[in-house]
Amino acid sequence: MRALYSIIVFLLVFVVMLFLFYGFSSYSTTLPSKWDKDLILSYTESSGMVGDYCSYKFSSDTLYYKEKKNQGKEISFKTKLTQDTLNNLLLVLKTNNADKIKLEKYDYILYDGGSFSLQLRYQTNYLLNISNSAYEGLKDNDRAAFQNIINHIKKMK
Repeated sequence: MRALYSIIVFLLVFVVMLFLFYGFSSYSTTLPSKWDKDLILSYTESSGMVGDYCSYKFSSDTLYYKEKKNQGKEISFKTKLTQDTLNNLLLVLKTNNADKIKLEKYDYILYDGGSFSLQLRYQTNYLLNISNSAYEGLKDNDRAAFQNIINHIKKMK
């Protein structure tokens, strides 16, 4: 009986030590649970040298949208969003672990591949900053989560 008690205590100490050494990072998130008026989420994508782009900016309770396609005229508008809609947007970011999405260096240079940028700011602090370049892009295992987030954002316009 005393040996069983010792084993249980040892396992509990071992688990506590694991959390102390590795932290709670896999369980915690830097993303807020509710939308705050000081949060700004922006997503932009560009098609490269063609010049097409679209831009989404969520600020306070408003979505600002800009788009230019086929070298035509820029289209822009803004629309008010409810607190529930914005909280749901944050939930999509958290569910897809947006703050854990990483980029990796390419073994080559990707010329005119277009670009994207997803950023979440609280006042002057970046909580999320994911941007590709000719030299780096999303890790393969993060592509689906990132696409889920972007699909949700695009449905909001």
